[in-house]
Amino acid sequence: MTTLLVVHHSPTRGTAALAEAALAGTRDEAIEGVEVLERSALAEAALAGTRDEAIEGVEVLERSALAEAALAGTRDEAIEGVEVLERSALAEAALAGTRDEAIEGVEVLERSALEATADDVLGSDGVLLGTPANFGYMSGALKHFFDTVFLEVGGALSDDGSAAGAAGAGRKPWGLWVHGRYDTVGAVRAVEGIVAALPWTQAAPVLEVLGDVGEADRGAAYELGATLAALLSG
Repeated sequence: MTTLLVVHHSPTRGTAALAEAALAGTRDEAIEGVEVLERSALAEAALAGTRDEAIEGVEVLERSALAEAALAGTRDEAIEGVEVLERSALAEAALAGTRDEAIEGVEVLERSALEATADDVLGSDGVLLGTPANFGYMSGALKHFFDTVFLEVGGALSDDGSAAGAAGAGRKPWGLWVHGRYDTVGAVRAVEGIVAALPWTQAAPVLEVLGDVGEADRGAAYELGATLAALLSG
């Protein structure tokens, strides 16, 4: 049995936990006279639009009660042994591809980028990565993954401390999808620059998706996942 590790960054509870910890720090009991206003930039803009002066008779509910109730149900204390990992559409499609019925003998290990460890990488036979493109770079979560595991999984550094080209046999196949609103070039370049210093080999072209994710994009993500898994099959 071979193992394909899928590391991606989608909105997850891990990301929320970091935000909650930071907010808890701003409200430390020893700090007085400071009001903390919590808003994401997208939420602030969206809420401002809903309260336009020209719009009357509309009550705005800032939090999705249905979403909270649904997620709360999945985490009911009576349910044990089930981990809920929220995924993007591309992550869902790529993971479905890795589990195609025609592919046998491959165990798929899914990890969020904030939770993946060096042991996960060392214990896998291939790696599939996914990230949004944020300000021309990979997500902070995927960068955290690389920072955490780089040296332990065979990363090579040059004399100035930058990533250096890796060499040698036994290179793991890897793949990548990147989803950006306007641009993915910087994020792809950043990931490729780091992976070039790892004992990995690119097994498929990078899947770059701009704007809304369509059926063709989902299909391409499925094929990417299936390609990586098929290489490890048998």
